[in-house]
Amino acid sequence: MYSAILAFLPASLDLLYHAYLPASSGPSIVSTVVGYDRLAEGSSIGGEWVMAERVTIDMSGRCWAGEKSVHCCSGLVGKGVSTIIPLLASYQIFYGLLVFSLGLAATFQLMASRKSFEVERLKEFRTFALGVMVLKDFASVCGAVFTGCALLIVPLIEDSIPADNIVDVRVGWGFVVTVSMAILSCFFTLAFENNSRKMLTDGEQSIRLGDEDVAYDEDPEKQPLLVEDVE
Repeated sequence: MYSAILAFLPASLDLLYHAYLPASSGPSIVSTVVGYDRLAEGSSIGGEWVMAERVTIDMSGRCWAGEKSVHCCSGLVGKGVSTIIPLLASYQIFYGLLVFSLGLAATFQLMASRKSFEVERLKEFRTFALGVMVLKDFASVCGAVFTGCALLIVPLIEDSIPADNIVDVRVGWGFVVTVSMAILSCFFTLAFENNSRKMLTDGEQSIRLGDEDVAYDEDPEKQPLLVEDVE
């Protein structure tokens, strides 16, 4: 469990950091969700040379035309895309909950290994941790992944002049990494559920055995007879 936490934590913190980067830092390849190659103003498809510009959208919902931050208006990327962009907040929610879940998993592992907490308290903490992890997985699959897929598909089916000017749609590294992290984080939730249940079962068995030993020691009928008692 600790190895999985250490493997997830650096990538989660890095992507969470990129999701909150200010506009002054410029575009980042890691945080790019989708990119559109669109016809520049005044270009013509029928001409021999067609000028196109690359517009990218990052995890924080900002649009970039090259190195310049621009407003994500419907005239630039289409009405459908501009409507979906606010849903990119699900990326920040997902990575925030992922970092929080890793901290909860590490805390539970530490509490259970020390055996200084009551089993009932561990069960309550485990229930809370699993609830946060389920929210994390919901935000990743139903939020971040579906939002990225919508940004890829909507320009292809929307019938408007800005959408028609988009000649190519490219998948960003931010979306690729998020899909991978979403799948792995679901497996992490399942692993935590299984391992934590096993740790609680082992803890309950050790307590039960300890109670039986105490009861055995306190029962006079089960005490070994001394030589003096036999005489």
